[in-house]
Amino acid sequence: MAKREGTDGLTPLQHRFVEALLTGKNVTQAALLAGCSRRAAMYWLRDADSPVRMAYESRRIASIDDFDRRMMKLHELTLKTMEDLLSPKVAPALRFQAAKLLYEAHLAEHGELKQAKASHELVNEGAHDFHDEQREWGMTDILLYDAKGQERINDDD
Repeated sequence: MAKREGTDGLTPLQHRFVEALLTGKNVTQAALLAGCSRRAAMYWLRDADSPVRMAYESRRIASIDDFDRRMMKLHELTLKTMEDLLSPKVAPALRFQAAKLLYEAHLAEHGELKQAKASHELVNEGAHDFHDEQREWGMTDILLYDAKGQERINDDD
């Protein structure tokens, strides 16, 4: 039997297999790189109590967490840098370039003013949408009534 290494109970071959998986290789490729059979590799990954599977899953989750932390740090540094560049202490030409970059890359799509529709347009659209739904169900005479039961809008207009 191969010599055990570390506190995780994996052999050096199993460590190589887990490392290969973590680089994005599929099971067959990782097994080939590690020097083990695909069958053994599949057995290790299928067994929920396998030290190989547990090591792979914990390392996979740790790498995702590490990536997320690094991305958060980069976002914070980027935002701080952009805020610093937009400071009144910075030369106007640099401030303008920073503002232009921010606006074009991220803010332009949110900066478009959407005109609110007039109330009569909203009522007409709502009535027509409701009428279309009812028509799909085979109903054609649709009238809207006010709170007193008085006819207010005839949808057939």
